[in-house]
Amino acid sequence: MDQPEKTVDAGPEAQTRPDAGGDDSRGEQQQAPKTKPGLWRRLRQAHVLRWTGLLLLVIGLVVSFVWALHAKNQARAASQEADKERQRARAAEKQVKEERSHIEAARQQAAKERDEARAEVAAAKRTADHARGVVDFLQDKLLAAGRPAGWSEGYWADPPAKKMTLREAIDGAAKAVPKSLADRPLVEAEVREVLGSAYFGLGEASEAARQYERALALREAKLGPDAPETVACRNKLAYAERRAGHPTEAARLYNQNPDTFAHAEALAIRGRALLTEKNARGAEAKLRESLTILEKLRPDEWTTFNVKSALGDALLREKKYAEAEPLLLAGYRGLRQRQAKIPPQEQSCIATALERIVNLYEAWGKTDEAARWRQELDKSQ
Repeated sequence: MDQPEKTVDAGPEAQTRPDAGGDDSRGEQQQAPKTKPGLWRRLRQAHVLRWTGLLLLVIGLVVSFVWALHAKNQARAASQEADKERQRARAAEKQVKEERSHIEAARQQAAKERDEARAEVAAAKRTADHARGVVDFLQDKLLAAGRPAGWSEGYWADPPAKKMTLREAIDGAAKAVPKSLADRPLVEAEVREVLGSAYFGLGEASEAARQYERALALREAKLGPDAPETVACRNKLAYAERRAGHPTEAARLYNQNPDTFAHAEALAIRGRALLTEKNARGAEAKLRESLTILEKLRPDEWTTFNVKSALGDALLREKKYAEAEPLLLAGYRGLRQRQAKIPPQEQSCIATALERIVNLYEAWGKTDEAARWRQELDKSQ
């Protein structure tokens, strides 16, 4: 059964609500409050200003950083350039100093060479004068000892009255030395050394020692105790004293100046004398001591290599072949390299050193090496 429709009373709100099909815009105007049109514009402007300010701040910071970095790079480049300039200035200053040093060294070297040249000229002149004085004395007093008083150049007026022995001629010359050479002490020293050698050759070691003693006194007075000529004369006297039977005096002379070139030379002379006397062990001790001093004082002189070769010879005679080999080879090569500095009267030491090498390999049984060095010896002669 159909129910009758109920009518609901909406009340006063329903009566007053606008009709659903009514004007919507009017309803909206009635529901939302009205907004002023300039407010949104001002908000947008404020927002834009904030972002613009922030952007400008960022740009400012970036520009400041870039500028600071650029300034820093410029400062670093300027500092580096300044460092380079300072380095160039130091290099230039160093070069100037080196050039000045080289100029000063060249000047000193030139002065030294000039002085050495003058000294060599003076020494050569002295040597020539001494040699002429010695020759004149020997010619007038020794070689002419048996000539009669009436002799003139080229011929004797009369034949010699008697025959004169060599000993008598040397004695006569020795007696004439003080008067003939009183004003020429170095010439007298040369003559007395010649006479000492002559007496030594006659087997008169004591008389030879007397001549060497006087020559040594003259040389020490004029040249000093360490001059090469004085040292050589002292060594001759020491050897003569030893051969005359005075070993204590000989030892005193040999050991007068320890650790000096003079002492090294004395030891070398004594070592060679012991080799001559076939005392290889004694020679080794003296030559080794001499070489130790020479290698410390004058390692580059030819005399050092000559002693080295002599020491190798002593070891060879003791049949110490392995020890002798390096000394003999080094001694010979050192002498060859310094041949121009060796005096003419001592040049034979090179051939002697070479012959010792041949003797070593022959005694050692190394025939190939001996043959090779024998060829070298034959070429040098």
